[in-house]
Amino acid sequence: MTHDTPRRVSLADVARLAGVSTNTVSRVVRGDPEVADKTRTRISALLDEVGYRPNYAARALAGRRTGVVHVVQAAPMFHGHGSVLLSVLDAASLAGYHVSMSSVYHNGQLTTRVGDIAPFHVDGAIILGGQEPTIELALEIGARVPTVLLLTSEHELDGV
Repeated sequence: MTHDTPRRVSLADVARLAGVSTNTVSRVVRGDPEVADKTRTRISALLDEVGYRPNYAARALAGRRTGVVHVVQAAPMFHGHGSVLLSVLDAASLAGYHVSMSSVYHNGQLTTRVGDIAPFHVDGAIILGGQEPTIELALEIGARVPTVLLLTSEHELDGV
């Protein structure tokens, strides 16, 4: 038995339906002010109608940015972590970012390699953690992407 998954709507699909170039649709998606208001309104409505969603992998390749911040749970999830996570989600949304999340804390210890933390390139990492092993993790991730370590009393860590 095979399951056919619906094909993802591309910029080229939307451009063909709108009778404009792919570049014009791309500008509308990026919020470029060089697109006429009437064209922006028409293409925006079409994007909603066909259910277009940006391809973050393609965006990362084209612009070196994904618009995604990754949250890493590196300690038990207590009420304080939940509050901080909700604040991160709110702040990221207001700043135009999406949030992905993974947990690296299982049975009282950190259990993953740094390269396995996010399934794709992200613009930054926010680590919800505690002390010693979390600091090492933050330093390793901080060498790759801008990183914020929350819920620790440590200060002045290079790269974090």
